[in-house]
Amino acid sequence: MKIACASDAHHAYRNEERLIDILPRVDAFCFLGDVEDDGDCLRLLLSDKQPHALFYAVAGNNDLFSKLPRTMELSFGDVRVLITHGHLFRTRQAMIDRAKAQGCLLALHGHTHRPIHEVVDGVHVVNPGALKAGQWALIDIDDPLKVELRVL
Repeated sequence: MKIACASDAHHAYRNEERLIDILPRVDAFCFLGDVEDDGDCLRLLLSDKQPHALFYAVAGNNDLFSKLPRTMELSFGDVRVLITHGHLFRTRQAMIDRAKAQGCLLALHGHTHRPIHEVVDGVHVVNPGALKAGQWALIDIDDPLKVELRVL
């Protein structure tokens, strides 16, 4: 099962269109906040190209009046995933602790605009970077879990 994720688009509509145009077939797409309108745009573009793909979004620190959730715990088969923008956790370790407490193998977050993938306390922590800079991530959760940090 493949999951794409992006964060921090900040109205980079060309990058949103480019991402959806080059996106391989995915089962789900997670938008990790900033800005909600960008998430709406990605959802619409994705629904045209890959109508089978599930779409999830959380609010970021620039989504002040959003009704989107701030965090979500999802299940993709046997793999639990925490998705969040990340700004509400006082520390990175607090986010990891939340993921562990919810039984999540994967924690997806944005906010810092710095792409990263590392395993901390058994949790794969992934920040796709900023879509505004053309950064995004593709995750294959089939055994073994594989994360690719990509640039448009």
